Amino acid sequence: MGINLPGLITQLISFAILVFLLSRFLYKPVVKLLDERAEKIKKGLSDAESASKGAEEAASKIQEELSQARLEGKKLVEVAREASNQLREDEKEKIAAEISQMMEKAKKEINSERDSAILELKNRFGELVVDAAGKVIEKEIDEKSHSELINKALEEKAL
Repeated sequence: MGINLPGLITQLISFAILVFLLSRFLYKPVVKLLDERAEKIKKGLSDAESASKGAEEAASKIQEELSQARLEGKKLVEVAREASNQLREDEKEKIAAEISQMMEKAKKEINSERDSAILELKNRFGELVVDAAGKVIEKEIDEKSHSELINKALEEKAL
């Protein structure tokens, strides 16, 4: 078993050339490819983490906005309730005023009707008195005497 020096040198040179060729054309591209893949994975993890944080922030922001919207909704309901109560009170006051006006108008109409009925009754009463007096004294009374007799009878009744 002897060492063959030229064979050994040839094998060493062939091995060195093989190592050089493998590192240049195979190892470096594979390492580069693995580094790129690792970088993509790191970037993907980073993006996923930031997306997760963004989703959490968005969820908390949505929750806060929902709480604020609920508060605003409650305020709107309360304002609507107060407006409804105020409108109801205003309508009650308006109806009460209308009823009061209608009662005043009715009282005026009743007084007017009463006054005209009293006036008509006075006129009829005067005519009846004149007719009765005419029958009693059996003579015709003229218009002037008639008016004087009515006024006198009314004054006596009023006292």
